[in-house]
Amino acid sequence: MLQEVQAMGTPEQERERLLKQVKEDNIEIASAERQSVDIYQFYYPRDVVSAVYAMATWLGGWLSQPVLYQND
Repeated sequence: MLQEVQAMGTPEQERERLLKQVKEDNIEIASAERQSVDIYQFYYPRDVVSAVYAMATWLGGWLSQPVLYQND
């Protein structure tokens, strides 16, 4: 148990570590929220312009993914 306490470092170091983790988690959450909004707008567009924009955004993301080829 003493080793665990020592590994945590000083209270300031622990605070900085936790703050960094919270920031990283917030970035990940924001990214997931943006993706869910994009998906929702893709399937439930409000108008034609939104539908075209959603399709272009999705297609652009899809095209930017690396392609894995299989040799038959």
